[in-house]
Amino acid sequence: NAKTYNNEYLQPVSQILLLYHLQNESINGMDIDTIANKLGYSNMAISRAIRELHNKNLCKIKGKRNLTIELETNKIKLWWLIIDYLKSPVIKTFYMDNIPEEMRFYSSNLNALSFYTNIADYGKKCIAITKNSYYKGIKNNTEIINSYEGEIFVEVWNYDPGKLKTIKEFVDPLSLYLIFRESPDERIQNELKNLIEKFL
Repeated sequence: NAKTYNNEYLQPVSQILLLYHLQNESINGMDIDTIANKLGYSNMAISRAIRELHNKNLCKIKGKRNLTIELETNKIKLWWLIIDYLKSPVIKTFYMDNIPEEMRFYSSNLNALSFYTNIADYGKKCIAITKNSYYKGIKNNTEIINSYEGEIFVEVWNYDPGKLKTIKEFVDPLSLYLIFRESPDERIQNELKNLIEKFL
């Protein structure tokens, strides 16, 4: 089992590749061009991701010139094989009172958890944005960012939530699982188990 000897987290593109395979469509047998087009990454980024997964014994590579990827077909088995290599996509959090008009965002955190599970929403709007949106749009705008309070709780993700979006405007269930994985709340832990059963 790969996770017994190597506990390094995967790069964001490698993580997206796995989560896309588990939630959106199987990438087994797809070549690098096809995967790159589907996910909006360069061929080089996808090639690096596949090599990383292969080096960690998480996939097989077929072919020499036109590489294709082969992942475990049993989704639950694959999930528990990769789980120790996956981490929460959230790299920073803060609060805002208003969302800039041009900003693309997705409902996340407790808003999304209450949508997918029986956990009650606590009322505050929670959104996920990409790190590009953060660095290009609002990082230096101290007028709209607050570290401690505000109407909207904002998560900055290290990959684009839109690449894995499965339902409406909500972030994907498996990334959400990774956000709450360390939660001490027993009710949340029970709902996370249900989340995995429901979506895998």
